Amino acid sequence: AAGVFPVAWMTWRHTQSRGAVISAAAAYLLYTPLQFLDIEIDLKTFRPEAFGIPLLLLTLDQLDRGRWKSFLGGLLACLTVKEDYAIIISPLGLWIAGTALRNLRWPARVGADLPLAHRRWLITGVVLCLFGVVYLWLATRVLMPYFRPGQDIHYTSYFSRLGDSPEAILRTLITRPGFVAGEVLTLSTLLYGLALLVPVGGLALLSPGRLAVGLPLFGILCLNELARDPRHHFHAPLVAIVFWATACGLGQLPTVWLWLARWRGTAAPAPAVMLQRGGRWLWSCSLATGLFFSLSPLGLSFWDPGSNWNWQRLYGLQPRGAAFAAIEPLIPASARVASTDFVHPRFTHHERSYDYSRFLRKVSGYEQRVPDDTDFIVIDTTHPYSEYKRPEDVPEYHQTDRWELVPNGSGGVFIVLKRKSTTP
Repeated sequence: AAGVFPVAWMTWRHTQSRGAVISAAAAYLLYTPLQFLDIEIDLKTFRPEAFGIPLLLLTLDQLDRGRWKSFLGGLLACLTVKEDYAIIISPLGLWIAGTALRNLRWPARVGADLPLAHRRWLITGVVLCLFGVVYLWLATRVLMPYFRPGQDIHYTSYFSRLGDSPEAILRTLITRPGFVAGEVLTLSTLLYGLALLVPVGGLALLSPGRLAVGLPLFGILCLNELARDPRHHFHAPLVAIVFWATACGLGQLPTVWLWLARWRGTAAPAPAVMLQRGGRWLWSCSLATGLFFSLSPLGLSFWDPGSNWNWQRLYGLQPRGAAFAAIEPLIPASARVASTDFVHPRFTHHERSYDYSRFLRKVSGYEQRVPDDTDFIVIDTTHPYSEYKRPEDVPEYHQTDRWELVPNGSGGVFIVLKRKSTTP
């Protein structure tokens, strides 16, 4: 929500309209893709990408103000969030360099009288273009493998149709453009783009240069087999880019409207009237999309008792939550716990918290088993992806004699296994 301030500042700078500022701020708070960043599609995970949105918006605001040092500081702050934000840097540098070059070539056209400042921004843009590529390569090919030697970054599995390694994926992108185009130009891509642009009334399209900064990341997400849905966290940097372009698009609205009026041979309304109409269109689109897709009280599903997004299901005490109180005292904070997906976050502050799933992990020797130092196994039998309903279903319980069943009083909602003591 803190991103509402830079959105308002940028909109004021482009429009000088109080109504447009309020409309843009309201549209940002109503923006449906913003609501699915923290919680993911299964409402179980808080993602760090969310913190990058206000940071990137503040950074873009400093760029628009021409504050060179604070802009670069903001970019560095964005890189502390996650490597995803580095994908924005190179195209942003290209936009900065292109804008500075235009100002140097046609200073009278843009009212520019500071060629030295534009040369500095031109150099900054070129450096950022190169830095974005180098940083992303270092992050994914040097730093991340250092902490996970012998393994490719996990993103590779999201692009399995393109290759089984980053090099193979890059080779496919270069040598098979037709295949890549077929993967990108799909109905799901169109729907993805509409999900990002319709809530802002398409006004971001009136600033195509700014919007194009997010195009490489959008293309990557369209190739990502998991991310073709705005109900995930992958599109977080695009939220800031969309509103950066929307703020400028609102300011361009009177010019575009005037051009259309001249083309049609009609009189155009006053700029203030056009900005007022554009602002109403903006927040109306965000409100209308929010009614059907929002998780907030503004959405219909929030009040629909038959919806999975109903407020009682999301925020009310459910049987699983009440049942957990029975097993919590049984597992000390000093224990190493392997647990299934939806109860897993409750053990992240224990001595160790292992994921109990079919996903092969290094900590288990890439075998279908729990780590050797596991003290407890906790199975949530009622979560959406539960495979085990009874203790007899759990492989460790019926295949080995090293685990004992712990009576827990949860009424079968949870299965708790404890490693048998080896002390004589």
